[in-house]
Amino acid sequence: MTGLPMGAHRSWTTEDTERLRLHIERGGSAARAAVMFKRTGQAVRAHASACGWKFPTIRELRRRATGSERYTPPEI
Repeated sequence: MTGLPMGAHRSWTTEDTERLRLHIERGGSAARAAVMFKRTGQAVRAHASACGWKFPTIRELRRRATGSERYTPPEI
């Protein structure tokens, strides 16, 4: 625990903001950023949005992972 009362928030440091920017530029997800910064997904998405940045969508992440333009689920 951080020792903060429930509902309290930690401010973003300049270093954290720079790390978040690099993470997003490299195509990192909001979920991974939340783990990296020990914050909620909503908090990292809100900070990115306030900075004018956007996380890749699930479709973009899947496309990148499969190397194809169109995601097709594996055959069962």
